Amino acid sequence: MRTATDGSQVAAGVLLDKVDATSAAQAAIALVRLAEVSRLGLVFDASFDSEGKKDAALADLARAHLISRASA
Repeated sequence: MRTATDGSQVAAGVLLDKVDATSAAQAAIALVRLAEVSRLGLVFDASFDSEGKKDAALADLARAHLISRASA
């Protein structure tokens, strides 16, 4: 969530599927480094309410060598 202030606002990976962890921890698969992803396939949380916030998250991912492309 981009509005957090505890460090979780920094994008660190891309989940490969939706995970509902609101009531308990859940297992998930994520890309966390050395990959390319299609920006068109990324789904952002509602707190990413501007292109600037989305671009900032993509810059966070780029530092982990998760590169977003305009298409697949």
